[in-house]
Amino acid sequence: MPPATKDVRDIINSDLLASVRSFWFSHIPDQDAAVLPGREHMKPWFFGDEQFDSSCVKHFAEATEAIRSLNPSADTILAALDGASPNDWLAAVLLLDQVPRNCYRGADAHIVFNLFDPLARAVTRRAIALGIPTSPDMKYFGCRRMWFYLPLMHSEELEAHDQAVAEYKQMGADFKALLAQPSAATGEQDRRCGEVLAANREAAEKFLQTNLEFEVKHRDIIAKFGRYPHRNGPLGRDMRPEERDYLDGGGETFGAAV
Repeated sequence: MPPATKDVRDIINSDLLASVRSFWFSHIPDQDAAVLPGREHMKPWFFGDEQFDSSCVKHFAEATEAIRSLNPSADTILAALDGASPNDWLAAVLLLDQVPRNCYRGADAHIVFNLFDPLARAVTRRAIALGIPTSPDMKYFGCRRMWFYLPLMHSEELEAHDQAVAEYKQMGADFKALLAQPSAATGEQDRRCGEVLAANREAAEKFLQTNLEFEVKHRDIIAKFGRYPHRNGPLGRDMRPEERDYLDGGGETFGAAV
C-alpha cells in the first residue's frame, strides 16, 4: 500500500481525473456515439472481462489504494472538487463508483461497498444539486449523463433509488423534449445532439427505457429485501432464508459471483 497522503487533493487532481476520462471513454469514436452509445460502446463497461479489469488495476490501483489508505470523509472529497469543471465531476464519479468495481472483485468487493460507494453517492448528489448532469456538455450526452445516477442505483437505501428513478425519468424527458421540438436547442451542440437522436429515434428510446428499467430492477430488490442479497458474502452478512431462496431461484446478482 502506498504511503499515506496528507491531502486528498494530492490524489484526486486534474491530471488523474483527465486520465480517468481518457481511459473510460477511449473506445467512444466521436461525439455522436457520446450522445447515443450503442451496445458495442456499452459492452466494456457493463459486460467487461478480466482484460478490462486488469487495465483498470494497471492505470488506477495506485490511486484507489491511496484513497483507501487516506480513508477521506465525503466532505474532504467534496472540498477537493469545489469549483471543478463538469468533466472533472464526471471523472470523479467514475473514479469512485466505477473504477473500484473493476479493481476490487470477489471477496474484496466489501472495499467498494463500505468505502467507495458512500463517497461516490456524496459526490453524485452534490453534482446533481449543482446541475452538473444537465450542464451543456452532459445534458444530451447519454454516455456521460447516465453515470451520475449509478451511485444512487448502487445504494441499499430506498430513498436513493427513488431519487435515481426520478433522475432517469428526467433524463428521458429532456431527451424526448429535444426530439419533439428540435427548435428548442439552445446552440449548435444541442442542435447536433437533437439530430443524432432524431436519426436514431428507436435506439434513443430504447437507451432511455433500458436505463430506467435497470434502475427499477435494482429498486425492486431493495424494496423487497432492504439490501442486495448478492452482497452478503463480501460484507460478511448472514444470508436470510428468503434471500437464499431468491438467489437459488435465479435472483439477480448483476454479474457478481455469489
